[in-house]
Amino acid sequence: MRATPKEAPVILTLPHMLGASNEYTSTVRGLKPDAKKHQTYVDVQQLTGTPLQGGKRVQFNMFLKTINRITITENLTTVLMPAIWIDETSRIIFLYGYRRNSCYESFVGNVIFVQMANPKPYH
Repeated sequence: MRATPKEAPVILTLPHMLGASNEYTSTVRGLKPDAKKHQTYVDVQQLTGTPLQGGKRVQFNMFLKTINRITITENLTTVLMPAIWIDETSRIIFLYGYRRNSCYESFVGNVIFVQMANPKPYH
C-alpha cells in the first residue's frame, strides 16, 4: 500500500519548500526559497575528486487539516506546514604544522532550525 502525499504524516522537502509545487507554497507566508542557501551541495578538489566540504539540507513538513469531532479545527484549510529544517555540513580543515600540507582534522557541524511559519488566511 502506498500513501499519497496528502496521506503521509510527514513530507520532506528542501528548506523553504525550494522546488515544491505552487499548490503547497502558495498557502504559507514567509517562504523565501534560495537555491544557494537551501540546496544540498558537495565541493570537490579538482584534480583528485576528494570531497572538501558539503551540506545537506532538509525540511520536515506536516499537513494541518480538519479533524473530525474536534470543533476548533473545523475551519482549517488543508495546508502543508513547515515544522523544522535541518542543515548538516561537513568540511575538511587543513592544518599546516610540522607535516606540510597534511590534513589531520575534519569538522562536522549540525544545525537544526525551528521554522515558524504562518498559513495564509483563508478567504
